[in-house]
Amino acid sequence: MQQVNSNQAESILGISWEDEVPFGRILNLTTDTIQKINLTNYQLRYRINASAERICLGYRPGIGNQEEHSTCTKILEKGRKCDSCTRKDQIFAAGLHHAHTRDRGSLSAEIISHLERPNYLYIAIFGDGSIKVGTSTARRIGTRLLEQGAFFASIICETSDGFIVRTLEDMITSDIGLVQAISTKRKMKGVLHPVSHNKLRETLNNARDKVSDFLGNLPLKGYSMILDNWDNPAVETTCWKKVLKYPKNLSSGTHDLTIVSICGRIGAVQREAETEFYATDLDEIFGLIIEPGHFPPEDFTIQGELF
Repeated sequence: MQQVNSNQAESILGISWEDEVPFGRILNLTTDTIQKINLTNYQLRYRINASAERICLGYRPGIGNQEEHSTCTKILEKGRKCDSCTRKDQIFAAGLHHAHTRDRGSLSAEIISHLERPNYLYIAIFGDGSIKVGTSTARRIGTRLLEQGAFFASIICETSDGFIVRTLEDMITSDIGLVQAISTKRKMKGVLHPVSHNKLRETLNNARDKVSDFLGNLPLKGYSMILDNWDNPAVETTCWKKVLKYPKNLSSGTHDLTIVSICGRIGAVQREAETEFYATDLDEIFGLIIEPGHFPPEDFTIQGELF
């Protein structure tokens, strides 16, 4: 059991994955230090007042080091990041996303260096059956899929660089119709009302075969087929077999929860002395200044969802 001092104030700045384990980056505002804490079985006990302030979530200081984040402790008036961190993230994101459509002479040396590495093209399926196509450096593929909360995935091919993989990604979206992003709303639906794993695998395999046939007929070079399967170890745990929607928003009130498992940024949590598992979007709390401690939990009732 983790003990916390209720006189302290802290903020969870996000999740990072290491060896399939989710770690929280937790800022202690009393000592102005950031700790990396395993969030599996982490006790999320805290309260938030109506005027709670937010801490900037920072930015990723180098596109070649996606596990690292800047330390930015600015108090925000609005949004999730300060103007400076937002600009830095947007510059990197825009440079990477559109690099394959631009003249290489217009790109920064950092982006070119990053994109000259081998990359993987993958397709991933989520609990509701939604499928997306995506890309990742070879080194981060497992971490990337865990971050996104995919249930299963197929790593389609390896490319010689990031320019080719993004070209292939756009072609698959245009010609086959696979999207490049899945909303958190759909991911939440997938954990609350999941399609059977056998059906998900069948749907993914059918999509994989279409993508494989498409790539096999392209008059392009610079990639080789892999067709490896990836399974998210979290979705096989008992807590995801039957999970209810946590009826409260994490960004206000009093909460007494234990994080049992995490899929992407959706946490499976339990209340003290209860056997039910609840699904909640942990992003609701990221950056908020909370008062940790064991406070009397608020009552709530579970209502059926309307479709």
